[in-house]
Order: sequence, then C-alpha cells, then structure tokens
Amino acid sequence: GHPVSVVFVHPGPGQDVGHPGMMQGGVPVGWQWQSPNGATGGPPLTPEPPPAYRREDYAGRQARGRGRKGQPAVPVLFSARGRDLKMSHALSNETNSTQPSPRTLPDTSDLLKMVRASRTADAIEELLVSSPTDQQQKLLKQVIARAVELAFHPIGCRVVQKALSIMTPSQCRDLVREFAGHVANMSTNRHANHVVQKMVDEVDPSAMEFVVPEMEPVAVAVAKHKYGCRILQRVLLRFPRHLLGQLLQSTTDAPALVGDQFGHFVVEHIIEHHPDFRAKLMPTVLAEAAALGADSRTLPFVARVCERVLRCATEGREELLGQLRWRLLAGPGPASVEALAGTDHGAALLVAALPAASGEVQQLLVSRLQAMGDYERQKRVTTALRRMGVRVAARQRDCWGPGGGRGG
Repeated sequence: GHPVSVVFVHPGPGQDVGHPGMMQGGVPVGWQWQSPNGATGGPPLTPEPPPAYRREDYAGRQARGRGRKGQPAVPVLFSARGRDLKMSHALSNETNSTQPSPRTLPDTSDLLKMVRASRTADAIEELLVSSPTDQQQKLLKQVIARAVELAFHPIGCRVVQKALSIMTPSQCRDLVREFAGHVANMSTNRHANHVVQKMVDEVDPSAMEFVVPEMEPVAVAVAKHKYGCRILQRVLLRFPRHLLGQLLQSTTDAPALVGDQFGHFVVEHIIEHHPDFRAKLMPTVLAEAAALGADSRTLPFVARVCERVLRCATEGREELLGQLRWRLLAGPGPASVEALAGTDHGAALLVAALPAASGEVQQLLVSRLQAMGDYERQKRVTTALRRMGVRVAARQRDCWGPGGGRGG
C-alpha cells in the first residue's frame, strides 16, 4: 500500500497536480509514486512529514556558532531522508531546465566604478588575468587612465599592482608617467605606498627618473615615516648611483634619523650598501653612541645602528668601540652590559662587539658576561661566548636577569 519511493514530477498539459500550492522553481509540483520496475502511476501520494527536529542537532548547530549573533541557529536535518530530498530538488532543477542560465559578465566599461563597488580585489585581479586579449587591453588602458585614483584606493592599489605585473614594458612606462608629481604623497599613504614599492621593483629605473627629484626635498620626512622608509630603502638599492647623490646627501645630513623609530632603517641601509657615505654618518653615530642610554626611547634604534657599523664597516670601528666602552662597562644603567644582554637590540650589539673588540675591552666584556651565567633572556650572548671558547656556568632555574627569577 506504500510506494517504494517518491519522485518529483512537473505536470504537463492535462495532468493533475497532486498538491495545489506546492511550487518548485516557479513551477507547480505533483507527487507520484514509482514502482520498482520504473512504472509511474496511481493516485497522487502525500509525502510523509519530515522528521521532528532533534535537540542534539540544534545544540550542535549552536556549538559550531553558525547562528547569527543574538538569534537562534536554524536546526539541521541529519537524516537520510533530508539528504535524499535535497538531492531530489537539485536533480529536478537540473533535468527540468530547458536552457542553461547565461553567465552574467561584469560591466567593465568603468573600472573605477567596479573598484568602488567591490569589497575585495580578487575578482577584478582574476578578470585582469583571465580575460580575452581585447578585453584585457581595454582594462589595462583604464588602469593607466585612472592610475592615480586607483592607487589611493584600498582595492584599486591592488589592481594597479596586478596590472604592473602583467603589463608590457611600454605599458609600464605609460603607467609610471601618470604618477609624476604624486610620488611624495604616495610614499606616505597606507595604500599608494604599495604601488610605489611595486613600481620600483618591477619597472626599469630609467623610466622613473622623476622619482628621486621629487623625494629629495622631503627625504628626511619620508625616511621617518613608517611607509616611506621602506620606499626610500628600495630606491637607494635599485636606482643607479649617479641619480642618488643629492638624495643620499639629504639623508646623511640628518642626525635625527639615527635615533628615529623608522629612520634608523634607512641609516642602516646606507651603512651596509653605500660605503662612500659611511664617513659622513660616522660623526653622528659616534655622538649618539657616546650618549647611549641617556634617552631610553632612542636606545634600541641607536644600538641597532651601532651593531650595523660593527658588522659592515671597517673605518670608524675602533672609535665606536671606544665610545661604547664607557657606556657598556659603566655602573648599573639602561646601557650597561647586564641590562643590554636581556634585550634583543642589546644582545645584537654585544654579539657584534665581542669579536670586533680586542685586548682589554674584549676581556672586560667577556668577564662581565661570564659572571652573569646562562640566562634564558641572553641565549644569543651565551652562544657567542661559547663559540669564542669561553665557559659559561649553567643555571638551574630560568631567570629574567642577574640575581632574580620569574617570581622574585
């Protein structure tokens, strides 16, 4: 008396609808039973009601956090019947559709409008890469025409970066020329600075000769900016030397960069990659080293610059060690050996100073560090001492510093 299974049947002309009011995809749905041999017929059959929601299903849904905040989650059916009905709906939609739905192509006539209406750049980047050649060229022309507006947009800046990676050299030159007069503002913008970095990395410096003259008047301000310091380092690394003379002069004449939070990165870059300008920086570095620890805010940055000089420079090293000796081997203070050994910047400075020093200075440093023992916070210093063949006593308990533990 009960059917083997229930199938969805869209009624044709002259067929009776089993249950008025039931719709599937805008078409009335009738229920008919099907025998094991595939024959259909018989009176329309009302399907059994779905099983009651189980409490554990509701609890599991809530535990997975799928409900909206402040609203109960929708219960989930885990029964085989619910799964089969869901599959039947999908098959019914697929088999009864006479024509496939056409793919909706995005309107690419106004790229800037697309960018402003998008929440992410992934779809537009994919459109740039996978579009046919003619459509891709149209999009790239729009990128060139609206380059400045796109560069300052959170999504548009990513579109410009993607365009730079797929453009031809001639198109890249056309795009770069659009940024003439805007480099200084772009270097300190949270979105446009990524475009400038990509431009410096991808485009030939001969096509960007306007970049250095625009940055020269604001070189110090750009070097002290959290975004601008990255761009200045890339420019100093990628551009030929004959274009950087005035820019390097403006940077090395600024003593405030050595103790600045972001400017010290530019100073370290010059010390490592531009040996011709080290001599101009050394008086400033020596003056800051003589006052090491006087200002706790600049101590980490000055220590990093001194460490870079000890590692990369040969001239001025002895003078720097002479200035550091009186600060490192003095009594208790923020620049003492004991205080610096437990910090990242101080440990880096001591590890660089140990092999660079010689004679009495090296012996004093080793004896002070050896007396501290093997602490958790000075592993780098301890490892450097052991590489030099110095025996360091191991401590049983982990200490933050000399004479004290975590709880003491």
